[in-house]
Amino acid sequence: MASCTPNTGTDVSVDYDDPVMGAVAKTCALIAALASLAWVYPQGIMKNNLTIPFWKDDHTSAGNQTITKSFWKEGSTFIHAHSSDPGEIWPAVYEKAYAKWQNGSEICDMSLLASIKWPGNGVTALMRLTGWKDSDTTGVSYTHATASYANGSAIYNDIVSKYVGAGTNSSYQVKYPGTAWTTAGNPGLGITANHEYSILGVYTKSNVQYIVLRNPKGASPPSSGLLDNSASWQVSYKNYQHGNAVTGATTKTVPLSNGTFALKLDAFKSYFNAFGFVK
Repeated sequence: MASCTPNTGTDVSVDYDDPVMGAVAKTCALIAALASLAWVYPQGIMKNNLTIPFWKDDHTSAGNQTITKSFWKEGSTFIHAHSSDPGEIWPAVYEKAYAKWQNGSEICDMSLLASIKWPGNGVTALMRLTGWKDSDTTGVSYTHATASYANGSAIYNDIVSKYVGAGTNSSYQVKYPGTAWTTAGNPGLGITANHEYSILGVYTKSNVQYIVLRNPKGASPPSSGLLDNSASWQVSYKNYQHGNAVTGATTKTVPLSNGTFALKLDAFKSYFNAFGFVK
């Protein structure tokens, strides 16, 4: 029997692979955005806090939402968003707080939560989570349609020239939170339709270019023929606020598993519709 029950979880850390979607498919943009923010600027995540700030699309404050520490669970299993780390609850707090902002009051019923107007894509979700902007002062957008590029290499070069920070000549971490999304996707090749993914970075290996993505479902990688099937990706890593480094570089090893994967750039161009960042 599912019900809203008090939770005593404690948020020990904030990691990009913590947020995992629950039963509501429409939350993928919000969960992918949370993972992207946790990857680039974990200091921007409110952990161990039941009051969450949000921003309007014009980047002005929408105020704070305070929720109770109760979530819909079946036994010990969260029905909605949760963390891959047992006991941590910050992804569930954000999802519930966002729903309260949109609904006007706390809700837990599955049918009501499914009817909330969730963000249409991850860039919109990131704007509402951070107040950061999706275009520059002259109105040039940080969101790009993949169809506007000649090939995957052109996408790779654009990301490297505009959106990366720490890295080497062949491996780069993005320094702005970003997401990518599909419409048709290619379900036969494991690329979900109408779905959002977090962007972690890009790299080149054996003359093949890859984009590192994370599925907010925490699972379900594309077909192995589209991927680098290595166990992990190693990158020079920093935290960034508005593109400015706030920590020194460390070498980070990112497992290419549990929803995180390195997709060939040509496959990314073929099956994803757009990608974007906030600054």
